[in-house]
Amino acid sequence: WQKLTKSYGGFFTLQIITKRLFGSNSQPFLMIISVITNFLYLNFCLKHSSNMSESVWLYATGAFLFSMAGMKQAIAIAIVLYAIDAYLNKKYFWSVVILLFAMMFHPYIICMIVVPFLTKKTWSWKTVLIILIIVIGFLNLETLLNLILLIGKDYTAENLNTYTINPFRVIVDSVPIVLMLVFRKKINNSGDQMVILFSNMQLISFSFIFIGLFINPIYPGRMSTNFGLLSCVATPKMLDICFEGSRYKKLCKLAYYCFFFVYFLLDLTKLGSISLFYDRFAHVPITSLFQ
Repeated sequence: WQKLTKSYGGFFTLQIITKRLFGSNSQPFLMIISVITNFLYLNFCLKHSSNMSESVWLYATGAFLFSMAGMKQAIAIAIVLYAIDAYLNKKYFWSVVILLFAMMFHPYIICMIVVPFLTKKTWSWKTVLIILIIVIGFLNLETLLNLILLIGKDYTAENLNTYTINPFRVIVDSVPIVLMLVFRKKINNSGDQMVILFSNMQLISFSFIFIGLFINPIYPGRMSTNFGLLSCVATPKMLDICFEGSRYKKLCKLAYYCFFFVYFLLDLTKLGSISLFYDRFAHVPITSLFQ
């Protein structure tokens, strides 16, 4: 019972069920996690995306790749998408229930409790206040770590003060932030809650990435991923709003997607130091499901 109610209890429960059904072979479990995560994400895209092909492209070069490395966080993010959907549709009770369920797979997804403060206006004082709180939290690292310990995994000041994030990633992630700043009036006037929420979450996501310049980027990077969960759905809408009425709209969107695809390739190959076809995740044949 203690294992079921601790952090990652939902993930642990799913492991038990899979083991009872398929034995000790880990491959069916990995396949089930993959199917659930990708189904939830793509179904959400199908429901909310203004351009499914663009959303799938963004998903394939972003959240999909991350799901291979961070299964617990990826499935929690996929679940919490529906908590956000419930909240935007004013189903507040179910929004809370789904958020609590997502926390059983990754407790730090509780950070989504800030969503109600981010849906009215982009670059609002509420968003700036949340970012200031984040910065103050990392300036008082010991206190922050004590709070983190109450939620889940134990982090120490030592393992957060070594290494820094690649400055190139900071530059790349600043592109949508600049775009949202330049076109903030258009975004606010659109009245699209999903896009407004996305733009504010991207600001918070970028603040974590920027903090990664000064401490170990593993934890800030993971928190940034939580706040980037709407990217593949809302980015096509955001670009349509920003470049609405421009004769170069298609060209601008193509340039945006190409820029991030180049970054994706550079990140995947570690700036060209490894082959594009190198299997970073040690995939196994599909037949291993039946061994």
